[in-house]
Amino acid sequence: PHGTTAFAVLLMQDLAVVPLLALVPILSDQGTLSEGHSIGEQLLIVTGMLGLVWIFGRYLIPKALDRLIKQRNREAVFLVIMLAVVLAAWAMEHAGLSMALGAFLMGMLLSTSPYSYQIQAYIEPFKGVMMSLFFVAVGMSIDIGVLSREIGSFTMHVMAILAIKIVVIFFLTLLFGFTRPIAIRVAFFLSQSGEFGFVLFGAAKGLGVISDHTFVVGVGVISFTMLLTPLVIKLGDRLAARQEPPLPVSAADPALKDLDPADRVIIAGYGRMGQVVSKMLQISGIPYVAFDMDPERVRQGKEAGQPVIFGHADDPEFLEALHVGRAKQVVVTVDHGSSALRLISTLKTNYPNLRISARAKDLHVGDRLTSVGANWILPETIESSLYMGKEILRDLGYAEEDVKLLVENLRKDGYRQIREG
Repeated sequence: PHGTTAFAVLLMQDLAVVPLLALVPILSDQGTLSEGHSIGEQLLIVTGMLGLVWIFGRYLIPKALDRLIKQRNREAVFLVIMLAVVLAAWAMEHAGLSMALGAFLMGMLLSTSPYSYQIQAYIEPFKGVMMSLFFVAVGMSIDIGVLSREIGSFTMHVMAILAIKIVVIFFLTLLFGFTRPIAIRVAFFLSQSGEFGFVLFGAAKGLGVISDHTFVVGVGVISFTMLLTPLVIKLGDRLAARQEPPLPVSAADPALKDLDPADRVIIAGYGRMGQVVSKMLQISGIPYVAFDMDPERVRQGKEAGQPVIFGHADDPEFLEALHVGRAKQVVVTVDHGSSALRLISTLKTNYPNLRISARAKDLHVGDRLTSVGANWILPETIESSLYMGKEILRDLGYAEEDVKLLVENLRKDGYRQIREG
């Protein structure tokens, strides 16, 4: 939930750059908008230019792309895309607005096109180069000498930005109905300044809204808060973890009641695969207990009457309380390779005779899980490919026995034929 919320806010921040970039020329005494125009006239010019770019990108460009794509003219499609972005940037700059605003608006409009994925593929080779140049330019604009001479003031600015954003976002997240742990995580996730600040400060400096000194300090503050992001997020995780104490595992838990530890299967991870496996065990009359570290999944499982409990897979005390060593089998369905690797390694170290089945994304991950003790692994991409191939051969009229024999041969010796290519 905190990841989804943070991502939504970041998307909104990207959209907010449009009015902010449009506001910069209005605040300037040097831009063409301020030459002989009142505030009302300036706002009218800004609105008119935004409207023209929107009409151009929303209606004219898609029609041109339709025609060229039907003609299979790849080169012309790419040229039209680049021309549209350059013209939008030029039009905004000519009207006294930011070129970056024009490019951003056209990019946003192109993303609504039915050909957006193909457009993205066309510009992908240029994106890495342009982003590298952008951050090189930002890095070259940071004056280390100025920042070192004003280290006290600079540090205060950094701490003030972090503190203000954490407090404001924390209370806003609570106001929108999220729990305290989620609010803490979202606040610390979004405490840094965004990279669009570089664009905004650059436009403000170019139009004389801010001084060169303010620009240097502002870019330095943005860069340093971004640099601190991993540490700040880790601190937020620790604070949030204190607000959500792990649910105790006890004999009173309905998931453990009347179950002999030696009779049950333990499912580590109650995601989509964990739920399917548990359903199959339930239909087959095999007792099981599933655990997950996502409180929301645990709550949903309990509401559905399933034996699901909260617990961390890397907590030895939790595993001991669950009597993992006496279980018939442990099924590891977590989809994060490194987490599954740690869990299986811990289980095999502490319970060497325990039988463990695990999911793996591919054969490479499966080999790593097998190397630390997994008795059986399911490589998802391989098995889904085999299933698809089997259904295709059936549909093409091949005999059931021949198809079955082919699949069995491909599975033999740890998918040897597939590994050999």
